[in-house]
Amino acid sequence: MGSVMFKCPNTGLAVGTGLQAERSTFARTPVFFSRTLCPHCRAQHEWFAADAWVEDRGRPPSQEAA
Repeated sequence: MGSVMFKCPNTGLAVGTGLQAERSTFARTPVFFSRTLCPHCRAQHEWFAADAWVEDRGRPPSQEAA
């Protein structure tokens, strides 16, 4: 289980969404979008599941944040 993350379009930094998921389960998730308040730039960002990844400590992310 890991944190669902996306990249802030203003700073390029990874942002935690507050969601937790298994990588394999998240990869099979239907297309959806959500909104998250970014702690880096204080803006509310809309993000799509396709642009997000599951970051599991101790394992490399399935999609690069950079």
